[in-house]
Amino acid sequence: MALVAERDPGRADALRDHVERLWDGGDCQMLRCRACGFEFADPFRAGDARFYDLIYEGFDYAGHEWDWHLTRNRLHELTRDASPNEATLLEIGAGSGGFLRQIVPSLFDPKQVVCTEFNPEAARKLRATGVDAIDRDFRELRGGDFQDRFAFVCMFHVLEHLDGIDRVFESLSYLARDDARAFISLPNPENATFYESNDLFIEWPPHHISRWHRRSFEILGERFGWEVVDHRVEPVSAARLLRNLASDRLIQRSRTAGSISRRARLIPDRLLRLAACAPLLGIEALRALPLLRAANPQALGRSHWVELRRTGT
Repeated sequence: MALVAERDPGRADALRDHVERLWDGGDCQMLRCRACGFEFADPFRAGDARFYDLIYEGFDYAGHEWDWHLTRNRLHELTRDASPNEATLLEIGAGSGGFLRQIVPSLFDPKQVVCTEFNPEAARKLRATGVDAIDRDFRELRGGDFQDRFAFVCMFHVLEHLDGIDRVFESLSYLARDDARAFISLPNPENATFYESNDLFIEWPPHHISRWHRRSFEILGERFGWEVVDHRVEPVSAARLLRNLASDRLIQRSRTAGSISRRARLIPDRLLRLAACAPLLGIEALRALPLLRAANPQALGRSHWVELRRTGT
């Protein structure tokens, strides 16, 4: 999905006005819980459909290969001896089905899979795989057909977009069976802290309104009957971290009206745009080298992933 607000001043104005309505004003701050490290926007309000219409066009959702791979491997282990009726799965915010195509029909009968997705074109692609695609918020799924139905729940880079966290976990507990597993990936908060300490800002509310640590899942899970089984941070090499830093520094500089970076990123032709950005990325990589020397790349992967087990208590 291409960010379009910066290419369209009228849309950028509409976006600003809409965010101010969401927040009942023009200010927002990030707060942090001292007990578990959970970070959240204040006001804690998620972007709505209008917000995402303004910042994105299309539905070419980015893939998350690292967390998809982890989850597929765990699902393979956990379903090895399960009967088809036992292997039921819900994916929340399935996009155009990148992950589902990795597990249906190889691990799951499509009739045993339900996913939620608001985008009509993406939902059409999902239904073409044979799964049940529902264009509703998963927190609205109620009734006998859904209660205690799912053995597995997947949420890839969705949770950080949601408000109403108590309702999120109440709904997960309602939908999941006892001993069910939930696989959740989201941005790594250590990465965000590192970026912001170096004046790089890429995760702004109301797009991402929360940041989660392992301890956040442990405390909230205990309240709603889930326990942490596993937690991992996406590995990243020093070279990859340097590329990420260079790219994100270029993006940030392009937010300045009239900058060379902005003009390069707004070139309509893709090949010309890449050619114009290449030397700028090289310059940003050189500027980022001092940051890299002070960093611990092993802790700074883009994403982290958690496996939860429903304890039923």
